[in-house]
Amino acid sequence: MGCRNDQAVAAQRNIRAAVVLLDWLTAHELTLTTAGQGNLYLWEGAVAQRLGVSIIVVHRRAFDMDLPLRSQAQRDRCDRREVIRLWDETLTKTEIGRRLGMSPGHLARI
Repeated sequence: MGCRNDQAVAAQRNIRAAVVLLDWLTAHELTLTTAGQGNLYLWEGAVAQRLGVSIIVVHRRAFDMDLPLRSQAQRDRCDRREVIRLWDETLTKTEIGRRLGMSPGHLARI
């Protein structure tokens, strides 16, 4: 019975982590399709203490998966013209990076 209990606890923890991630994505106007690794870094920082071990599993899976470009939004993050189009003097680099799912350091190299 102990093994089933452990599995149930792990499943509940993973479901809670998934719900928190989906809520966070919604609050940041993102979806599972449009979110990139940069978004996972932001999410990780926002909820790492609340989720503990579960976040490591999500994070590792994100690194281990070798996926093709997911959407036009993914391609746009790599397109210099799209970065320039999103630039506005009222926006900070942090906000532009958030919109593109990129770190400020990554944005500076473009």
